[in-house]
Parts: sequence; structure tokens; C-alpha cells
Amino acid sequence: MGPTEDQSHVSSQIKGTPVYLDPAYCMSFHLSPFSDVYSFGVILLQLVSARPAVYTNGNPSNYHIIEWARPCLERGNIEEILDVNLLSEPCNMEMMLKMGQLGLRCAVKVPKQRPTMNQVLLELEEALHSVDNFISRQPSSGASYQSTDLYRSMDNDHSQSFVSIDGVGFQRFHVDMDSFSMQSTSLRRLEENSRH
Repeated sequence: MGPTEDQSHVSSQIKGTPVYLDPAYCMSFHLSPFSDVYSFGVILLQLVSARPAVYTNGNPSNYHIIEWARPCLERGNIEEILDVNLLSEPCNMEMMLKMGQLGLRCAVKVPKQRPTMNQVLLELEEALHSVDNFISRQPSSGASYQSTDLYRSMDNDHSQSFVSIDGVGFQRFHVDMDSFSMQSTSLRRLEENSRH
């Protein structure tokens, strides 16, 4: 991770994976907390679209994921860039749009116009809350919601809790790194057990 709070660092040599590097850092060698925010924005766009950060098959002006995703996200059209695997299941499009737009805001060219990581965390938590509301509004495959459709189990080895609703799994986890702490939920499709 880069510097924290208002700290910054000047380096004589650029280090990092080029497609994730803050352009302002590449030009000035001045590393700030906003440099990490830029990198996180690229990763967030990758998570939403399942596209690599640099895509070489297509329009040369759209090689980088930011330039490729920007037109659709600015129009509020998440469906054009959304990972096709997410479209095969019920998906909260409003939440995915918010995540994509947050990724763009993290990757604006002027570092001071980017949100802080604390602001990013708050917005992701709000998006997570909208997922929780989306799940509670989804009908089960039966005529009415049955409490047996929901089960919980703890994975003690990884300190994760797991919830499944009609075959769609949500896994909560907690991450601590130095002064940064985050809790999140990941969405995944459960594989059906093989029949005996």
C-alpha cells in the first residue's frame, strides 16, 4: 500500500504494474494515497466487467479499461460492460452501476478529485446494503419464501460466514492490513453437489 492520510512519498524510480499505476505518479514520481485509489478503481472496473486492464483486441483508443468503460458508465448503461456471467443470474444492476461509476471516480486523472479510500469503503458498504435489500426482495423458486431456503455455515479455518439463498452464495470476509480494515461480501454461484 502507498502512503496514508496526507503523507506522500517522492521516488526516483517508478515501481508497479504499468496498467494500474496512477498517471500523476508516473509523471511526477510523487506517490500519494490517491495513487492507491487510482489502482483500486482499475481493479473495481475489472471486477464488474471481467475484462483485463488492457485489452488489445479492438479499438486502439479503448485499450485501457477506463477508456473502454467510461462511455457506457457515463450514460448509466452497465449492461454493455457487465460480466456476462453476472447476467445469467438475478443481479442488482443499480448496485453494479454504482460500483462501475465508483471505479471511474477512483481513476479520474486529477488525484485530488478522487475519493479517499475511506469514502470508497463507505460507498461499497452502501452498495452491499443494497445487495442485502435486493436479496430480501427476491422470491424463492417455491410459491413462498421458506426459512429452509436459507442456511448458514461457518468456515472456521478462514473466519468466513457463508449464506446461500436459492443456490446463490454470499460469502462475508474481513481483511486487516496495517491501518486499513475492510469487511466485504462476495457473490458466487454454488455448484450443485454430484448425485450418488
